[in-house]
This record gives sequence, C-alpha cells and structure tokens, in this order.
Amino acid sequence: MTKLCPPSVMVEAADQYLIKPVLGAFSILEAIARAGEACSLQKLAVQCGVSKATAFRHVRTLGSLGYVRRAASAGYELGPAVLAFTGDDARERALRALIEPELIALHRRFGETVNLGTPKGRRIHYLLVVDGASSSELRAEVGDADHFHCTALGKAMLAFMAAGDAAAHLNRQLQRVTDRTITERRRLEAELRAVRQRGYATDFGENEAGCICFAAPIFDAGRRPIAAISVSMHGERLTDRLDVEIPDALVTLTHRLSELIAGGRADAVLLKAGPSGRGRTAARGKGSQDSDAAR
Repeated sequence: MTKLCPPSVMVEAADQYLIKPVLGAFSILEAIARAGEACSLQKLAVQCGVSKATAFRHVRTLGSLGYVRRAASAGYELGPAVLAFTGDDARERALRALIEPELIALHRRFGETVNLGTPKGRRIHYLLVVDGASSSELRAEVGDADHFHCTALGKAMLAFMAAGDAAAHLNRQLQRVTDRTITERRRLEAELRAVRQRGYATDFGENEAGCICFAAPIFDAGRRPIAAISVSMHGERLTDRLDVEIPDALVTLTHRLSELIAGGRADAVLLKAGPSGRGRTAARGKGSQDSDAAR
C-alpha cells in the first residue's frame, strides 16, 4: 500500500526515538484537517497508508480525547478539543460548526432569538444569530459588537474571567446605554457575583430598552470563558415558565459544550447552579433596577 502521510509526519524511519502510534494519530488528524470535510474510515486508511483496522484504532483513541468525532453525515471530522490549538479565525469557524445546530434547537424550543458571542478586545462580537419571534425588535446581527457590562453575553463571560482580565473591563468607564444600564462598578461587581453563583447572566433592558436576555458561558479546558450563548426576547413575552426553563436550558447546554471543548475533562460542577438560584428573574425584571445589586 502506498503511504500518503502528511509531510509533517514523514520522518526518517531509522529514528529510534520516534513513537510510531503517535505519528499515526497525527497523520489521521492532519488528513481530516486537510480534507475540510468529514472523512470515511476507508479514505483515512488510504491517505495515511494504514489498514482500516489501524485507522479505526487511531480514530477511536482520538475520539475518546475529543480530537475526532463522528460527523452527522457519516464519517469523521475534527472534534472540539482541537479548538485549543487553533488560531482565532479557525477557532471561530470551529465554534460555529459545533454550536450552530444547538442554537437552532434552542430557537425551535423557545421560538426566541438565540445568539453566540465571543470576546474580542473590549467588546462582545456576535458569531451567530438565529432570529426569533422578537427579531424585529432586537438589533443584533452577525458581526455586531456590544459592551460587556450591559449585555447578558458579556456579563456571563466577565463573571468568570481571570481577575486581571476582568479588571481591564471594570476599570473603564461603564457607558450608559439605556436607563437600566449598570454604570457603577460596585453594583456591577455584585451582579457578577450573582452570575457566578447562578451560572448564568441576565440583561433586563440594560442594552436594549424593553428587551430581556439570558446567557451562560462556554469554557475551554483551562476554565477560561471563550464564548457565551444567549436567548433574547421582548420583555412582554417572558412568562414564569420561560423564566425557569430558558436559564436551565442554557446552563445545561453550555455545560455540555464546555465538556466537549475540553475533551471530556471539564469540571462537572463548573456550571452547576442550584435550583434556588433560578426562577426569580421575572419578578426582578418587572421591578426597579435596584434589585440588580441586591441578589
């Protein structure tokens, strides 16, 4: 069988210090990466010059670590653990591919606008937006950017950032966007403590008047927040049921995605929020903003 291993794993056969199974595993990863689409086991075996049985063992091992996964359309594709080794553009493409089906499922369940945001410099950038029933009243579009301090997406990530990274945002002037925007650092810090306790963030008209948003963060293997998912709607559409079900769904989803991205090694309780921390936001959203700091 003619070997077609990627150049990066073509090495001198006489080098006794090289571990052949490691080279084989990397040849599988590079073959999938070069293809840019799901690869069948037969294709991987031919590309890497190994038997289907050997290719399967490599794929099975890489899959157990999160670096390869079964594609929905059959075959194998790169898994979420590869995100840790990619640049910003590649990471964003991988995040979109991984998370878009989940956003669509959330949209179908609740009928509201669902967003994926990532931190870029001093702003939150929208990578994906699935429009819902309130879409005509919500202004976010893919490529838009918003502040951290007044959005649920931003607060969901800000609450879990390393102290130095968070301080870079908290030390700046907190711009007022609506009459509900939190502009005092002390109050925002109290809000972020509540976010850490609950596992999700809220925005009750702080970024867009009359609009409500829930968001939960997604973590990498180092427990760094790399993205967040939110559900947004007009305030009049929020019911007691949605006030509980939406945060629960977000925390459950982002917990699962964090574990996938970490290759199955994420802390199982990282995003766990007790039931007493949910189901209170509807009443708070209808009241004064003063309760933001008192939760």
